[in-house]
Amino acid sequence: MYDFALCIWLLTSTDHHEADLATLRAMNHVCIVLELADPRESIFTTPTSWKCDLETARSRYRQLHGQPALALANALPDRDTIQAIIEANRREHARLRQLADLELDRAPAFHAAMADLNWRYQVWDAARDARCEHYWTATRRFALARLNQLVEGGALPEGFASR
Repeated sequence: MYDFALCIWLLTSTDHHEADLATLRAMNHVCIVLELADPRESIFTTPTSWKCDLETARSRYRQLHGQPALALANALPDRDTIQAIIEANRREHARLRQLADLELDRAPAFHAAMADLNWRYQVWDAARDARCEHYWTATRRFALARLNQLVEGGALPEGFASR
């Protein structure tokens, strides 16, 4: 319990507490539990990288605090399904671009539809990154944060009132 409390204090303060081996192990464990680091990542493994690792962990803590947990990614479709959606999105975008070039009188409508497709591409791209198990935990959580911002943050293309 003391180790966990010390680690949270280190993540949320600006103090540069000196690290011993026990503190390094505790920080590594806490960063993995809080989904700030991936078990494959070399963070808090050597005393020589203590300050750099601490700043990295603090930055991730600030940026990911209040963001969705990685388990939420499991509610998304699998990566192959997302990839198929993205490919269909890009095909439709290319088709609309050709139509906009050919039918100039309806070009504004085509451009509005392409803006919607671009927004949807960003959403599915973030979902794909969140589902990619090759990426480290923090990268996947940043993708979930981006997805959350796109969907709930009102990042709608111009001309669309709601979804």
